[in-house]
Amino acid sequence: MSANEETAGSPRDELEHTIAEIFAGVLRTAVATRESDFFRLGGDSLLAWRVVARCQERLGVTLSVNTVFSHPNVAALADFVRQEKEKGRSAAEVARVPRDAAQQLTPQQYALWLELKLCPDADAYNEPVAFRVEVRLAPERVRRALERLFAAHEILRARLVEQEGEPRFVFDG
Repeated sequence: MSANEETAGSPRDELEHTIAEIFAGVLRTAVATRESDFFRLGGDSLLAWRVVARCQERLGVTLSVNTVFSHPNVAALADFVRQEKEKGRSAAEVARVPRDAAQQLTPQQYALWLELKLCPDADAYNEPVAFRVEVRLAPERVRRALERLFAAHEILRARLVEQEGEPRFVFDG
C-alpha cells in the first residue's frame, strides 16, 4: 500500500475509528476514509455540536465546535485530540486571565463602545422591562440569589472605564 493510499484509507487506529463512527452516526452515513470531511458529507454547525457531545461521551475529551470546523476530517480531528491529550488539557479549556488589571475589550465590545461614543443618546441596546410579582418576596433571599448570580458571571461585575482614551474593563471582586 502506498503512502497516499494509507493516508486516504481506512482509519488507522482506535481513535480514528471512533471519530469515524461518531461522524457516521451524526451524519447518518458511512464514513469510509480518514480524509472524510464532516462538512462535505453534509455536516453543519448544529451537527458539529453533536460531534462535540459524542466526543465527550465516547472519548472523554471536551472539544469546542471551532475545533470541528478547523479539523473537519477524521484524521485531522484525531491528530488534534492526540496532541491535546499529550499536553494534558482539554481542547475547550479557557485560559484564565488575571483580573487584577484592566482588560481590553473584544472587537465586538469595542464596536459597541465606539457606537455609544458617537451616538451617546442611542438606546438601541436598552430593553426596558417590568415584572409584576404577585407573591411576597423575601428581600434576603433575593439578595443572596443576586449575589450568586454576580459570583457566577464576572461580566456582571465589570465596569467600563477609559484609560488613555481606550476603553477597558475593570472587574470588581
